[in-house]
Amino acid sequence: MPGLFDEPSTSYVQVAVERGVDKFPEGLTYGVPERLGSLKIGQLVTVPLGRGNTPTQAWVIAASVEAPQLPKGKETKQVYEKDRDAIVLPEDLVGLATWMSQYYFSPIGPTLSTMLPGPVRSGTGLVTRQLVDLAENPPAYEKITSKQQGILDALALLPESERPIEPAKLMKLASVGSKGPIEKLIARKQ
Repeated sequence: MPGLFDEPSTSYVQVAVERGVDKFPEGLTYGVPERLGSLKIGQLVTVPLGRGNTPTQAWVIAASVEAPQLPKGKETKQVYEKDRDAIVLPEDLVGLATWMSQYYFSPIGPTLSTMLPGPVRSGTGLVTRQLVDLAENPPAYEKITSKQQGILDALALLPESERPIEPAKLMKLASVGSKGPIEKLIARKQ
């Protein structure tokens, strides 16, 4: 695949794919390009798998800054992307899956897969909550309505431990009857 090895790898990760494909016991090793930054253990990523470099989801099970020892003529493939919306598995869960796969001589990917309930893997019932907070460096706008100013004041008076806050709660605190002023402030990045 052209362009597969163009970016230098800044670190390396061992991953577990949800298939019976594995390099026992440590998983498959991939390079991490600089644009992805650092990857956490338990994070979901997309990697090229097999001769056709099929994009495949995998869990990061270990990370290292040292390049792996490869046979002559072999190169490390690179992680395509990280899934920013997926949950990050706790390290102790990844450790337990590693132990189980070693104890039962099974690939770590399917082992990790069985530890997660089906709805978690597929995202069924996933709830997204919107939270708002003060912007760090808000752009200066001359026109701010009294309701918008009341919202900003209510947010500023809240202790940092109570922020960010749900828009419905902020509406009550600022005595605002609709979400419109909050949405306009969000659109303006204030």
